[in-house]
Amino acid sequence: MLYQEAIKELSGIRFTVTYSFFGDEQEAHASAESTCVEQTIEFPPELLPDNSYWEAFRGRIECFEKLEEQRYMAKISYAMEATSPDIVQILNVIYGNIAQIRKIRVEDVEFPPEMLAYFKGPRFGLEGIRELCGVPDRSMICATLKPMGLTVDGYAEMAYEFALGGSDIIKDDHGITDQSFARFEQRVEKCAQAVLKANAETGENCLYAANVSAPADEIVARALYAKSVGATALLVLPGLVGWDMVRLLRENDELALPILVHGALSGIYFSSFQAGFSAPVAFSIIPRLVGADVYIMPNYIGRLYSTKQECLNAAAVAKREMGHIKPIFPGTGGGTTLQTIPELMEFYGKDIFYIMGGGLHRGDSLVESCRSFRKMLER
Repeated sequence: MLYQEAIKELSGIRFTVTYSFFGDEQEAHASAESTCVEQTIEFPPELLPDNSYWEAFRGRIECFEKLEEQRYMAKISYAMEATSPDIVQILNVIYGNIAQIRKIRVEDVEFPPEMLAYFKGPRFGLEGIRELCGVPDRSMICATLKPMGLTVDGYAEMAYEFALGGSDIIKDDHGITDQSFARFEQRVEKCAQAVLKANAETGENCLYAANVSAPADEIVARALYAKSVGATALLVLPGLVGWDMVRLLRENDELALPILVHGALSGIYFSSFQAGFSAPVAFSIIPRLVGADVYIMPNYIGRLYSTKQECLNAAAVAKREMGHIKPIFPGTGGGTTLQTIPELMEFYGKDIFYIMGGGLHRGDSLVESCRSFRKMLER
């Protein structure tokens, strides 16, 4: 048979995925064993020759232990040869088929140097963003242009006031792309120029992140256009356009701009405790690999789902050692207000971006709201 001819030497290099399996011990262990097959050969193992090649090619349970009642942890290693040097097949091996099976959650992923070498990681990363914005040690402000439905001039005026008040980054809201009320090219040009005007007045370097999420064949062209008219960063929605699109933009040396990633649609991978990805995987590990510089995750305060522990874990893994892959800057939003900032400052420390949109509109003016925000962070 054909698979008799598949025998060859494997490198022995493996990467490890930590999963939670839910149910009683027998059910959880059976699910872990099934995952070893499902995520690799997807073929009845008893029909394959009993030899070291097929044994190594399948996933292998390295550790299995009880975490709590009805929840077990398994570390499963996979042969590097099961993947290809791209994020598409790596994600497929980590969670492809089993995403359609209940009670399995990806908690962590650890890659050997040989696989990290596939990726360039963030162009700027945490320290690079600080250097670009001239902010060496405090937490940072990312103001969001909203609500949906304003005119081009309305967004540009808002961007100018945010920058004048001391925002470090201003980004398009994730839902504002190329609608009839504010077409992409006109809006991005006017907002970029408004931020550059404010920078000239303040002497600071506030970045403007244009949302370039679009049909796949338009994204690179939109990003290049945004840069040509003065945008100094990009916003991408990988849940909609794909994680490999982030890599494509990061590796385009003609662009060479910081990339912010937003979790629109990605919540389906994160919001269930018994399925999908943990916060560190969804908001730290995957974005770092493909080259994002800032990720935006839900906060434990606000209208979007998260927990204190998930937020802490994601922020920690954003700076965890990953070979040549630079640390990424965590950002948190989804209902943040000036009133919640003191608690969040104590909780997160300094290496955090606060994403705020509607909360900045509650004061007397956008300029004064941003200035008050800055003073809080500088204290």
